[in-house]
Amino acid sequence: MSRLMRGLLAWLIAGLLGLGAGPLRAAEVVDFGTLDSQFELSERVEWLQDQSASLDPLQAMAAPDWRAATRDDLNLGVSESAVWLRLRVENRSLHERTRWFALGSPRLEWVDFYRFAPGAPAWDETAVGGLGRALERRPMSGLVSIFPVTLAAGESATLLLRVAGRTRLLMKPELWEPMSYRSRESDLIVRQLAPISAVLGVVLYMLVHGLARRSRDMLLLAGWLCLMALYELSFDGYLYRFFFSSGGELAVRATLVLSNLCVILCAVFTLSFLRLYQQRGWRLAYLLYIAANLVNLMRTAFGDLFAANLVTVPLLLLFFLVWPISILAAWRHRVANAGLYFVATLSLWAAIILRLFEQEGWLSSDFILSDTLTLSPSLGLALVMVFGLLRRDYGEQKAYRAAQAALLKSRQDEQQRLEVLVRERTQSLQDATIAAEEAHHARGELLARVNHDLLRPVSEIVELAAPLEQAGGQPAEYGAVIHRSATHLLGLIDDLIVEASQDGSVAEIRSQPVETQSLLAGLAFEAEGLVLAGGNEFVFHPAPDLPPRIGVDSRRLRQVLINLLDNAAKFTRAGRVEFRVDADSMSSTPRLIFTVRDSGPGMSASQLAVVFEPYRRAAETAGFPGLGLGLAIARHWTERMGGEIIANSAPGQGTTMRVLLPVELPEPCQVPPSAAPQGVAVPSREDELAVPAAELLAEASALLRLGAVSDLEDWAADLLTRQPQHAAFARRVAELAGHADLRALARLLQRPAP
Repeated sequence: MSRLMRGLLAWLIAGLLGLGAGPLRAAEVVDFGTLDSQFELSERVEWLQDQSASLDPLQAMAAPDWRAATRDDLNLGVSESAVWLRLRVENRSLHERTRWFALGSPRLEWVDFYRFAPGAPAWDETAVGGLGRALERRPMSGLVSIFPVTLAAGESATLLLRVAGRTRLLMKPELWEPMSYRSRESDLIVRQLAPISAVLGVVLYMLVHGLARRSRDMLLLAGWLCLMALYELSFDGYLYRFFFSSGGELAVRATLVLSNLCVILCAVFTLSFLRLYQQRGWRLAYLLYIAANLVNLMRTAFGDLFAANLVTVPLLLLFFLVWPISILAAWRHRVANAGLYFVATLSLWAAIILRLFEQEGWLSSDFILSDTLTLSPSLGLALVMVFGLLRRDYGEQKAYRAAQAALLKSRQDEQQRLEVLVRERTQSLQDATIAAEEAHHARGELLARVNHDLLRPVSEIVELAAPLEQAGGQPAEYGAVIHRSATHLLGLIDDLIVEASQDGSVAEIRSQPVETQSLLAGLAFEAEGLVLAGGNEFVFHPAPDLPPRIGVDSRRLRQVLINLLDNAAKFTRAGRVEFRVDADSMSSTPRLIFTVRDSGPGMSASQLAVVFEPYRRAAETAGFPGLGLGLAIARHWTERMGGEIIANSAPGQGTTMRVLLPVELPEPCQVPPSAAPQGVAVPSREDELAVPAAELLAEASALLRLGAVSDLEDWAADLLTRQPQHAAFARRVAELAGHADLRALARLLQRPAP
């Protein structure tokens, strides 16, 4: 018989012995009686692809497209089709046999099992499996879908399985002897969970160490390895079996979500650990990949899982092909620990690439020796990287401690240097303080001598020159010269005493309530004599809205204004000097504006810039008396009283001095009796006061004519010390001088001596 006829006959016999409603083409009948403990069915089953995934079991059994399966048929990848597997089994032994039909992959979404009896029009047994169904609906619990098949002696059956879903359709059908399967499963659990447990232990250590040391890289590595361990648990079916046993979307999406998270954290760790963010090209590449993977992660978790499955593996392949190149580039640039990282990840990278090639069907499943292929590299990576990170941390801590020691040493040296400097400066300050105290004491003695040995004799000369001026003839001329020269000398001495006494000391500002009209009248009276002596016109304009009483240091105010008026009178010849007092209505606090305006020669801008500096006099003023201290003293006391002095001038247009001085507004009852307006009774009677000798009154009168009110206070204090019997008179003079009440002082000092 020809070979063609023998083949045709065999096909007809197979058709007559077909199972159920469909033909069994080129498939062998598997005998339970002769099977080993494990029997692979990859080339023993028939295979049918349902493109529309719409066939029911009977339609599938009757379909004409059945053919013998190949290994490529059993790794269909991500497909919208459903796959049907058909297997004929029989038991030719004399005993009942039970075998478990397993598909090998724990990641299938929907698995349906049907059993047909020979010649039966419908199935007589059915069961379900896959991640999409609850574990309790399976006929047998396990990491993969298991369907027990029991055949009595001489019994035969047809087994039909439908596999579909949005996950990768990777199948490895096997028949197992039950005890052998459980033994193999127990062994597999030990081999898989032992390295995972070790990895999680290392992760726990890294978390504690990273939190304690605040090591970002240690925490990132711990997160990455933890996600890798969770991914392995999900990939091998442990998460479904022990945590997501209710099945559904969470169980189906977990593996893909964890794989995306794992790769994202791997990219972040690599970017940080190798400092790739410092290189623009690698930083951009990694950030773009992380962004793309985040988008795919969102779609995997919440969107179209089928589309996400199509994109995930290409994305993973792209990353794991670029990943080692970036590590080598960092190693080439001598990044710390880059070589260690490359060696640690090399075996893991190879295992991941082999797994991805297998899932894409580019590599036979027989090449993958074990489901634990990536676990040992993961553990190795964890241990090596922990060692590397600890070594780097130790190096950084050593460098940090060295830097701290150097910093401490430099600070100690600096502290010693500063201590020496402080001791030197302290000694210098002590020496300077002693010298300043000695100088202050010497200055005090000098001022006392000048005040006693110069001021009083000059005052007597002024007083004694008055009768000569009244004698007429040549003596009157001599008397006028003596009076004028002595008066000039007295003013110079007074300015020197004031300037010297305020250098290095802080005199107290004593603000007391005074009667405004009385104070201004005394100032105007004294200023009028100064101005008229130079042949000038004096104009006094007090504003009508001035407060009746003010709180001010009248002694210092008088000193400021008299200096300004004296300066205006000194530089003006046959001109006009105006003294004006106004209330400042624009100020939020009570303030008076004192204006002294003259029609003198004026000043240039350069002169105006230094007009308030002591001992500074322009060349044009060489013929005028004075030392250049009046305006400096005026500004000093104005600022001490909280005010300001403003000068405006131009050559040929005269000079204007404005004093802006804050004042207090006291109650009427606070005005002392000496400051009461004229016509108001004063409690103490002046006619009852004991008057000192005539020469003492003459000395006080001379001081009054010169406007030396502060010296009158000193005169009164000296009188109180030398002649206690005139204490009341001395206190009255000091009181009136303190309030600058010149009219009352003039009346008091004109009283005849006893």
